Amino acid sequence: MEHLRQLALGFFAGYALAGCTATMAAAQAGRPAPPDTKAIVLRYLHSQPVPPAGADLGKGPGNLFADPKKLGLVELSPPSLVQHPMLGWTWVACLRTHPDGQSAHDYALFISGKRIQDARLSVATDHCAARKYEVLGVFGVPLKKPKSSKVRQIRQRH
Repeated sequence: MEHLRQLALGFFAGYALAGCTATMAAAQAGRPAPPDTKAIVLRYLHSQPVPPAGADLGKGPGNLFADPKKLGLVELSPPSLVQHPMLGWTWVACLRTHPDGQSAHDYALFISGKRIQDARLSVATDHCAARKYEVLGVFGVPLKKPKSSKVRQIRQRH
């Protein structure tokens, strides 16, 4: 009798897991492909033309990219799909900046299509602190050219 009960429980558990897997697969099949967040953010950082916003889209990143030279080292996380209160389902990527002489700042970038629809300082629900980041570049830090030791030796002789 115990054997039959375990068999029935195993059957129902397997059936339930199969249903969950099928539901998740169907949800992922309908999910849009993530945007190329790296290209989108670099376009803003390099002040290249941004696609115009439609009437139903957000306000954009505001003045976040007004002076990229002040951002320092810039890192970007991969996007994840989230429910935004004003924009509906959209992608969020986190931008981490390291301004010279200041602590790091995390921003949540809400992206749909080929534009940033909204941006703000990150809050706990964005999970920016727990994300993995990729370096995009360094903005506003002058690159130092190393002097070769031979050049210094020649200059010292003359």
